[in-house]
Amino acid sequence: MDSSAMSLEQLGALAKAVPSDQERDALGAYLRGEHPDHPGMCDEELLGTVERFFVELLKVPRLEERISCMLYMRTYGPSLSQLCELTDLVTVPAAELIVNRDFALLLRVVLEVGNHMNSGTTRGQARGFKLATLLKLPDIKAADRKTSLLRYVVERGLATRPSLASLPSQLAALKAAAGIQLAHISALVRELQGGMGMLREEVASARSAQQRPELEKAAEAPAGLEGGSGTLGGEAAADVQQQEQAQQQEQQQGVRAAPRGQAQGATNAPQRGEEGLPLEDEAMSSRRVGGGGGTVETDAADADAGTADADSAFVRALSGFLETHGGECGGLHETVEAPVVDALKSLAAYFDEAYDPRDPMRTLAVVRDFMAYFASAVAAATRQ
Repeated sequence: MDSSAMSLEQLGALAKAVPSDQERDALGAYLRGEHPDHPGMCDEELLGTVERFFVELLKVPRLEERISCMLYMRTYGPSLSQLCELTDLVTVPAAELIVNRDFALLLRVVLEVGNHMNSGTTRGQARGFKLATLLKLPDIKAADRKTSLLRYVVERGLATRPSLASLPSQLAALKAAAGIQLAHISALVRELQGGMGMLREEVASARSAQQRPELEKAAEAPAGLEGGSGTLGGEAAADVQQQEQAQQQEQQQGVRAAPRGQAQGATNAPQRGEEGLPLEDEAMSSRRVGGGGGTVETDAADADAGTADADSAFVRALSGFLETHGGECGGLHETVEAPVVDALKSLAAYFDEAYDPRDPMRTLAVVRDFMAYFASAVAAATRQ
């Protein structure tokens, strides 16, 4: 199977077209002539188009696994790009928020207003406040029950620095960043690394299958053979010697039984068949083609050779992919996942907040929600 000859959509369709276990069993029973509805029938030519297609598919060893490997290799690059994009969607806005001067000024204004409101109390000289306090500002109303504390903070901040009006657009990326789940990034990393493990498993399985015939041949070799020496030992050598002696006796008896001229011809010329060819050549004549004297393999041997070549090419493709991308994929936790966690921890520490692994995006979510309130307050203040 050559995945380069198929588009990604075709590979996906092929994965869905793999016959089920029930279909495999039914098809196998027919090819053995054991199908209950068609007893004794096994001719592939009588099968329908879909069934003949299944027959070809089933000739591919570990079909589902190979299709999965090909799909993984074709989608690895886009999946890695998507993962890197998700990482940037979190780390870049988190870093920008830390260095944003307008947001820092806004927090200072909130702190000053809060200390002014709490003057004369133990909370009147606070050095800071919890970030979640920002979400309460729209609900704190003035004596007129109309003007919110957030509206007052916005008006005071705009009077100090008009650029605060553009703060929502400056931090617009927070909306997407806060919506990303760290668990989703971790799952993508595990999925890509799991795919590499699948490729390694398939390479090992294919190589094991390639070595199995050689091991079976070695197991079937005579026990008395010595590697590379061409000598026989023990009972095997005795058997060969007895056979040679029997052949010599038969030849001597044939010479004595034949007339002198025939005996000379029998020993000097090979026996010939009806067509005048030597019997050993006549036996091979069914395998001779053309005038070059070369032999052709049977259809089964050709198919086996083609399958072996395809298996070797498949293993080479998987091995090359593993060599190129295996190390990169193995380090995704350090290069992709860990930087996201570090960025979120740094952001929480900057605002003197505790990083919660159960809710790692909390700081981003609070600022995102506050920016929505802040944008509405800015719009209301600028309309007057």
